Amino acid sequence: MRQFNFVYSQLVTQEKDFLGMVAYAIYKNQKIEWVKDFRARNNNQDPSDAELDIFHNFANMPSQIKQYKDQALALIEEFNWQALENEIEQYRNEILQSAVIKAVTPGWIKRIFEYGISSFVSSIITLALAFFIWLAAKGPEKLISEATAELKAKYVQIQPESVAEKEAPSATSQ
Repeated sequence: MRQFNFVYSQLVTQEKDFLGMVAYAIYKNQKIEWVKDFRARNNNQDPSDAELDIFHNFANMPSQIKQYKDQALALIEEFNWQALENEIEQYRNEILQSAVIKAVTPGWIKRIFEYGISSFVSSIITLALAFFIWLAAKGPEKLISEATAELKAKYVQIQPESVAEKEAPSATSQ
């Protein structure tokens, strides 16, 4: 009858012993490789219990248990470094994108200044256009005659006495 190998209990010492679980996976991988190699050397024949005991005795040696754990630790550290490098690369890309956006996007003062100038220019253009439309609707002759009449009325209101004085001596001299 086949005896059980208790290498799992030597590698995994607690329920959530991640290092031990990875070490056990390394052990299982090594066992699979050993069986494949045995089959290749022995006309595709499975190892006997006595032959498996040779592998198990080797796998249960304290130095081999330590090696499984050391390999597991190295794998976990490599995984953590890869994850950390990926995280750093992601943050680096986010920072670069943020810097590019800040470099391309003008500041709020600059935007207000630019929008203010464009609003001012469009207002001037709108006023000029409205003035020319009003001018065309009035007609230039009518506009000039109204302006002339208005200026004459203001001129007469401002200087009615001086005009009357100039006209009075000429009336007496006749």
